[in-house]
Amino acid sequence: MITIEEMNSGIAFTIQNKSHHGQTLDPSLIFKKYYRGTESLGSQGFGLGLYLVNWIANRLGGSISLTTHHETNSFCLWIPKNSSLA
Repeated sequence: MITIEEMNSGIAFTIQNKSHHGQTLDPSLIFKKYYRGTESLGSQGFGLGLYLVNWIANRLGGSISLTTHHETNSFCLWIPKNSSLA
């Protein structure tokens, strides 16, 4: 599920999905460069996607976070309305 919420200070994009095979994502690692979860072994990728989202969000003065509840992951990307590249 994807939701977009406009607030006075910015816009929040929230993406929720189910974990595969009961995998628990580690919020302290998921945004690190080259990090790939154990379930990604044998599949394509370099571990740069969420790292780049985090980097771009920070450059715009925003943020991205991950919360997990049971087998549901929620990524929230917040970008301020008056963002500019720093």
